[in-house]
Amino acid sequence: MKQLYDFIPVYVACGGTELGGMDYIVARKVLKKFESMNVTFVRDEITGLITYIDKLFGKAEMQDSKAYLRRIQNLY
Repeated sequence: MKQLYDFIPVYVACGGTELGGMDYIVARKVLKKFESMNVTFVRDEITGLITYIDKLFGKAEMQDSKAYLRRIQNLY
């Protein structure tokens, strides 16, 4: 959480959006942990997670996170 508070203002100051900064952190810090899990179990739930992200943030947002999830889903 502290990383979000420190990173997002800097990301916005560089021309990004708050949601873009959050997407960057989620894709590279949070979702990266899926690689260490049993991906075959998680893979079946990824479609539902992408749908939830679309409903929560909109289809045009969180593109890095959704792309990362799709890559994990197609990897295994």
